[in-house]
Amino acid sequence: MDYADFLGKNDFAVPATIVSDFTEGACWRLAQALHQQTGWTIVTCSMEEDTAAWCHAAVKTPAGTIVDIKGEWDAETWLDEWACNLGADAVIAEWGDDFESLCINKWEMTATSSESPEKWAGIVVASLSPVV
Repeated sequence: MDYADFLGKNDFAVPATIVSDFTEGACWRLAQALHQQTGWTIVTCSMEEDTAAWCHAAVKTPAGTIVDIKGEWDAETWLDEWACNLGADAVIAEWGDDFESLCINKWEMTATSSESPEKWAGIVVASLSPVV
């Protein structure tokens, strides 16, 4: 699925610079903000043999869909989208309170975006369909 198809399903547009910020290093900041606003579980596209080795973070809704800066995905499509960064043995790993310390240790300096993850989390959540 490409981004243009995705936008049509979620009916909101995010500037390309914001998509870059929250898909190229600061996704974990948005995932934390989404988690704080909704209580939804933080998930990552992780290597099966080492879930601490991951390439993208998001949240999982009670309905089982995945939400990130691009909107709402079915879990299989989201995993397919990001697994290419890790290889064939990628899984969706669920995280608890230990996620923040993992991110701070791993990417302490990626918080370079001037954009507020809390602001964009609110925009993403507001754009979701009411079934979530």
